[in-house]
Amino acid sequence: HRLESVIRIQSVMRGALARIHVAELRTELNELARIKAAIKLQTRLRMLKATMELQKRLRARDDLRRRQYAAAVKIVGQARIKIACVRYREKRREYRRKMKEIVQRELDAACKIQARVRGIKGRKLFEAKMRVRKGKWKELFDEKAQKRFFYNKLSGEIRWRMPQDLLDLIPHPHCDNCHHHDATLECSVCN
Repeated sequence: HRLESVIRIQSVMRGALARIHVAELRTELNELARIKAAIKLQTRLRMLKATMELQKRLRARDDLRRRQYAAAVKIVGQARIKIACVRYREKRREYRRKMKEIVQRELDAACKIQARVRGIKGRKLFEAKMRVRKGKWKELFDEKAQKRFFYNKLSGEIRWRMPQDLLDLIPHPHCDNCHHHDATLECSVCN
């Protein structure tokens, strides 16, 4: 009976040890499952943090690209404005130059017309004054001396030589010495 008791005690002990061992195994399995769950949670948390960081960086990159694009658009716009201003200034300069040329041509034409009109009026005035001067003198012939003489109607003066007023009215021959300037003195031979 003792043997049976020992066997029974051994059996109970083995059962208790087996239950302890099973409990230890279950505890280890639970611990492993908890660790595995913790690792899984940590992994998911890290993945979530990494995803959030990635999204944050992508948003920052996209924001940077948008700002860079906006800055590039602004720079290009400013460059286009500057180029347009330069072209406008060049066209305005060219327009002003052409307008100056046109105005200068018109001014030159007006000056030429005015000069010709003044010349015509001056010649007419000169001819009128010369006619008045010529009208002062009358050419007469002296029967005794058989020579012509000139009589001034206003002053009563008599000259045997042609007065300068009348000499100015006749076209002057070219000078025999230089062949360029008109002769201005009365010839003593022909009177």
